[in-house]
Amino acid sequence: MMSINNLILEYHQGIVRHELEFRLLDKVEGYYWVQVITNTICDDQTNDILIFAYFVDIDHEKREELLLKNRAEKDGLTGLYNKVTTEFLVSEKLKMENGVLIIIDVDNFKSVNDYFGHAKGDEVLKQLAEELKWIFRKDDIVGRIGGDEFMVFMSMQYDEDFIYKKAEDILRRFFKSFEDSSGRLHTISASIGVSKAISEKSSFNQLYKQADTALYHSKNKGRNTVHIYDCSSFVSYVSNRGVKRS
Repeated sequence: MMSINNLILEYHQGIVRHELEFRLLDKVEGYYWVQVITNTICDDQTNDILIFAYFVDIDHEKREELLLKNRAEKDGLTGLYNKVTTEFLVSEKLKMENGVLIIIDVDNFKSVNDYFGHAKGDEVLKQLAEELKWIFRKDDIVGRIGGDEFMVFMSMQYDEDFIYKKAEDILRRFFKSFEDSSGRLHTISASIGVSKAISEKSSFNQLYKQADTALYHSKNKGRNTVHIYDCSSFVSYVSNRGVKRS
C-alpha cells in the first residue's frame, strides 16, 4: 500500500521509487486511468524525508491494453473465456484448491446450423453462453472450448446435491426447440460430464480426461444427461425423463 509511512519505511530499505496504476472518478467524464509515480529522497541539510509524486494520464493506453488482453482471453462470439485461457485458469486454480470440472456438449446443434444457417447457430450459442453466466457465479470459470462445447470450473468442494442442482439448471436451460419453415421441430439439449478434484494432486489433464469420459457416457446413454465421474462408478441424472441414480 502506498502510504506515507510505508514509503518512508521502504526508503530506509533502499526502495526509493514506486509506480501505481488505478482509476479515478470524474463526475463528468466518469472513470479514467492514471499512473502515480513517487520518488523518496533525503534532504542533505535538514535530513528530512521528502516524497515527490506526480500523476500521468494513461487512460487511452490502459484501455487499449485491456482491450487487447480481453481479445486474447475471450471467445469472440460468446464473450466467455476461450479454450487456452480456460485451461490455464483452471490449472492455476487447482494449484490452490480443489473443485468441480464440468464439460457441456450441445446435442443436435448441427441440425440448427443445417436447417437455420450459421447466423442462427451463432445466436443460439450466444444464448447458451448467457444461460451459463446466469447459472454460475462470477468467480466460477466459464469458457467455450470448442464449436458447441463449454467448460465450467467451480472452486472448492461441493456435495452431490449441489452439483445435481447446477446440472439440472444447465439441462433445463439448454433444452430448446426451434421450428423450421416446414413446421418441423429441431431440439437441442445438453450432455454433461463432471469430474471432482478430490486431492491436492489433481491436475487439469486428469480432471479433463475423467470429465470427458463421463461426457462420453452421457452421449451413449441417450444425451440430455449428466454423468459424474467418481473413480469407481457413475452417478446419473436424466433430464425430462425423471431422476435416475445408479
